[in-house]
Amino acid sequence: MPFGLSLSPLTFEALHATAGTVRLTLRSATPADADTWEQVWKPALAGGPTAGWPWREHIERAVAAEGFLCLSIVRPGRLEALASLTIESWGSRLEPGAPILYIEYLGVAPDHLGPPIGTRAIRGLGGVLTDQAVRLADRLGFHGRVGLHSKREVEDFYARKGFTAVARESTPDGHWLYFEMTPHEARRIVEGA
Repeated sequence: MPFGLSLSPLTFEALHATAGTVRLTLRSATPADADTWEQVWKPALAGGPTAGWPWREHIERAVAAEGFLCLSIVRPGRLEALASLTIESWGSRLEPGAPILYIEYLGVAPDHLGPPIGTRAIRGLGGVLTDQAVRLADRLGFHGRVGLHSKREVEDFYARKGFTAVARESTPDGHWLYFEMTPHEARRIVEGA
């Protein structure tokens, strides 16, 4: 049980640009998802900035250790999206001392990216994963507090989702804008408004 929580798979529908409505499942990631990352996603990303993300390491860590969780969105025979989450004891930047759930990585399958790599075949998968992280942070007693560092090209996405831009920060893999979901904004997601 990651984070001491019971996680049941969540099935939902999304619109695929060419296949119409598809049924997707949000669940804990498995080692087979890491295989798909290496065999399908990584070659399609062709050395781009996300091609080096350590999905296998994160998925294996989440399977073996408390305090870590990787989520995947799948449909039969397809891995559509991944997220790596951890509990950060250093806590909130907006509410010092308050714990947060930190999104270490969030990625979608290459065909869901914009051109030149993909065609945005299914939109909204990143939103499903961030909303689930907020709900998990609420269940953990963190009042929906979620933090993350964003690539420049998706900063507007996180702002639209209700995350507060805090500051540009250096991390081991770059200089990124840090965002945080406040308890007030999280209520909107947790209550489904």
